[in-house]
Amino acid sequence: MTKKKFLWGMLVFVFGLVLAGCPTDGDGGGGGGNNGAPATSGKLTITGLGSYNGKFAYATGSIGGASAVVCAKVTSEAAIEAVLISGGQVELPVYKYADYKYESYSGNDTVSTLSITIYSSKVIGAQATAIGSSSVTFASGVGTVSNPTLTAVP
Repeated sequence: MTKKKFLWGMLVFVFGLVLAGCPTDGDGGGGGGNNGAPATSGKLTITGLGSYNGKFAYATGSIGGASAVVCAKVTSEAAIEAVLISGGQVELPVYKYADYKYESYSGNDTVSTLSITIYSSKVIGAQATAIGSSSVTFASGVGTVSNPTLTAVP
C-alpha cells in the first residue's frame, strides 16, 4: 500500500513539475479567455465530489497522442491552477497541449487513465488531499466523470 501511495505521489509531482513550466501564448497579450491560455470549448465535469467542497481539482490524461491538460487558468507567470469544487462537482476546461502550447480541445477521444488530484489550495504541486483515476469519453470536447474513486493522501 505504501508503494502505491508513493507511486501516485510521484505521478502527481511529475505532472506538477511539467505543467508548472507551461508557456503562455507568447505574445504577452493573454491569448484570450484564460490569462495566457487560449479559449477552449473543451469541458470536463466531475460529479460526486460533495466531501471535497471548498477544495480544488485538477485532472490530466493522454488524448490523441498529446497530453490533455485540464486546469482553471494559466497565469501570466505560466502557472496552472486547479479549479474550485462547489456543490459536489467541478467543471474543468480541457486543453490539448502539444508543441509547448495550449490549444482548444474539441475532440472525440477516450482517455483510459484520467488522473484526478484534489488539493486544499489552487496551487498544483502542493500537498494533495486525494488522488484517483477514471476513464472518460469526450464528445465534441465535452466529458463527464461521475463519482470517481479517490483515495485520501496522508
